[in-house]
Amino acid sequence: MSAKFREAFERAFYEPEKHGWQSERGRWLWIELQVAMDRIAGPLYSLATTGGCKYVYTREDFAVANPDGLSALLREWHTALADEIEAFRPASAPEEADKKFARICADQIWTVAQVGLEIERTRWGVERKKLN
Repeated sequence: MSAKFREAFERAFYEPEKHGWQSERGRWLWIELQVAMDRIAGPLYSLATTGGCKYVYTREDFAVANPDGLSALLREWHTALADEIEAFRPASAPEEADKKFARICADQIWTVAQVGLEIERTRWGVERKKLN
């Protein structure tokens, strides 16, 4: 497990909770995004804390068989997150600032996901070599 990856995970998923939202609607947007972010966070948290996320390959609801499938699933979930953010229609400058911050958070989450996927691909490859 990489300490740098864990730190990046925590910055992307935990630090935004400390953000001073400028509007009530912006704060509600963030609350509504929690389900989408938690979905993405699951495999990444496992990577950050154990160095892998083997459990995703046995879950029927994920229906992924390898890191490429996991990548597609995370991309799908991230796209849904970004779509929820884009659906938010600011009615004031503070709400616009909140939407901009939510976009930045979503970008950080995807950056962490990409790094996590590389970690998982490496782990997957090492385990496959051991089996052969």
